[in-house]
Amino acid sequence: MDSTHKTNQLEWKLFTLMVRDQYACWHPVAHALLSNEFGELIAEFLLVVKRWSTWNLRYVLTDDSAAEIKAFRLAFLGLSAGETEAYTHF
Repeated sequence: MDSTHKTNQLEWKLFTLMVRDQYACWHPVAHALLSNEFGELIAEFLLVVKRWSTWNLRYVLTDDSAAEIKAFRLAFLGLSAGETEAYTHF
């Protein structure tokens, strides 16, 4: 997941969620235009995507955003540090 800042005159953030397929290719699967970067708000976006999807989350890549990490922890309560969760800073 990554966000782009100041995408409009209200300075909302555009979040893009990408998923990796069985061929190791990344595809954008969901976008959200959010008014702020609060973990709770990002988690709401992730919960909507979670309801739509059939895939199992194996790991998470973020740009070391505390709000994004918090959002994944809120939306995917079963995650724990170690094999099922890896945060990478780009």
